[in-house]
Amino acid sequence: MSSKPYIWIYWDNYPGKSTPPYIELCWESIRLHCNRDFNVVMVNSANVRKYLPNIRDDFFDMVQINNKSNYLRYKLLCEYGGIWLDSDLIILKSLFPLLNLLTDDIDLVATASPEYKYGEPECGIIVSKPKGAVISRAIQIFESKMDAKPKGHIFQWGTMGPAILRAAVVEQKYHHLDHRLIMPIGWQHANKFDRIDVIEKYVTKKTLGVMLYHEMFRRANSQIISMSRKALMDSKWLVGRIFREALS
Repeated sequence: MSSKPYIWIYWDNYPGKSTPPYIELCWESIRLHCNRDFNVVMVNSANVRKYLPNIRDDFFDMVQINNKSNYLRYKLLCEYGGIWLDSDLIILKSLFPLLNLLTDDIDLVATASPEYKYGEPECGIIVSKPKGAVISRAIQIFESKMDAKPKGHIFQWGTMGPAILRAAVVEQKYHHLDHRLIMPIGWQHANKFDRIDVIEKYVTKKTLGVMLYHEMFRRANSQIISMSRKALMDSKWLVGRIFREALS
């Protein structure tokens, strides 16, 4: 058991694929700003039993990597607490202050794209107490859906991620973080990252990080996915400006 609170990150590559450099830069930003205050743990299918020795066997039968991620975010937070971060998130400063938002009455913190309101959290960043009421409910809902389907079932995108968390917060209290602190650009506008833009429109002194959107980049065939580290760091696009701000 770590003496520091945990930050959990997950990544698995599909066979024959390698990790995009922009994801590696996101990890670098997380470690740079959070290693002092957190035990930052990278989880994958190869090492997950180190942290969840009794994880259900059909986890390894999941063919959708995004749903492996969805399961682990709820399971790890339920077991250990801490902060879950999607790997496509640039961090600009320590996330330690987010832990102070957990109180006797609040056992989970989440946020969502600007278009969504309280009660409609997304799950790219979640802060939770271990065994909290909301996170415990989330894993219960997730596992009941798994139990109702055969091994290897293909779930519709989003039904095992945000939809689970939204169901879990019904009639429960949680803290809905101001999206401007970590998600100033919603997933519906992911194309803003591969354009020239002014960083000050999205990043202020209060900004903790900027969520990127791997799935949206993939669907749009964005060059961001294939760009080298150097190309990203030198880029005049908004994504390059944010990486330079985070890693300078």
